[in-house]
Amino acid sequence: MSEIITARRGFLRGLLALPLIGGGVTLIGQPTAAAVPVTSDLLERYQAFLLAEAAEAISERDLLRHPEHPYLLEQRRQWCREMRWYDGADARPEIMTHVRAAPAGSRAAVVLAAAGIRPNNSTN
Repeated sequence: MSEIITARRGFLRGLLALPLIGGGVTLIGQPTAAAVPVTSDLLERYQAFLLAEAAEAISERDLLRHPEHPYLLEQRRQWCREMRWYDGADARPEIMTHVRAAPAGSRAAVVLAAAGIRPNNSTN
């Protein structure tokens, strides 16, 4: 079984190494880690990630809308932390480290595509 997983991972990494117009995609983490049972802890970690990612996306979106106000990023992060829905997502440093390692916008298209959602408003 381990040989199959290794072969699949090698195949995926090979695909990701192909040149793409406008850049490329980097495989991070362990794709086989997705094969875990659904537990309360898994859903809590997923929720913390989604909340932290939402806060970063809101902050980055507002900064893109108003680039003349660079302080807006930290102000919006603080605003999100004070929102009831945020639920202390930043209390999980292992999640925040990954979420803030790169801008939320750098993951947006890939995450939407992985969820089966078109990353733009086109219908084709």
